[in-house]
Amino acid sequence: MSAAAPVDTHPVTSARPRPRLFPEELRTQPRPIHEAEPPWARVQPANASNALAEIADKVFSEKDRAEIQRLEDELGKADEDRKLHCSSSVIDQKLWDASKDTKLSPREYAARCDELENERAAIPQLTVALDRRDAELKEKMRPFALRLACELPGFIAKAIKEVEAVGGPTGTMQFWGIGQASDVTIVTYPLHRLHEIAKMWRDHLQANTCEAQSCRIRAILVDSGVLQPKVFVYRSQF
Repeated sequence: MSAAAPVDTHPVTSARPRPRLFPEELRTQPRPIHEAEPPWARVQPANASNALAEIADKVFSEKDRAEIQRLEDELGKADEDRKLHCSSSVIDQKLWDASKDTKLSPREYAARCDELENERAAIPQLTVALDRRDAELKEKMRPFALRLACELPGFIAKAIKEVEAVGGPTGTMQFWGIGQASDVTIVTYPLHRLHEIAKMWRDHLQANTCEAQSCRIRAILVDSGVLQPKVFVYRSQF
């Protein structure tokens, strides 16, 4: 009978090395439940376009809709002017085209180059003027967006109560695009998150703070369906 294999009792070689990739003292300790953020704070908000469209049908007249679209059309014209006259690459292309135009005499070509270079030098002043025009037009849109923002929190709060009363996937959840077959508290998280966002929109639009950016104003109006966008609508992350 063979002898038993010797047991390695060396304190270093007897144990498998365990790398300390992230020391315990540097780990973020879990917070108590009562100090944690609300469960819906990091949840994707519900889609508010249906609610905004339904509110817009009640608060906007045909005259209001026509005025909103007129302001948007003016923004589109300002955006076209910016693309045509505030881009150095456009002027470079025009200079290139002029250099290839054999019908121009040397004097006419020199005059054309001077004209284009004067346009290039005027880009900063024209950009400031168009920025001011944009700000004026979007400020005129703010009262219309404020009407929607004031009605939205109450609309969402009513929907939350309806969902909690039903306690399952229904037409109300399908309306908001969050109809999971799950517990009602989980289903209403996106609505709670959207409710907080709606109150934030209302407060910033009322105070006209720097957070009430014109792009957010237009995004609310676009989601409500009261205007056809002529310029790109930026949506910041929630």
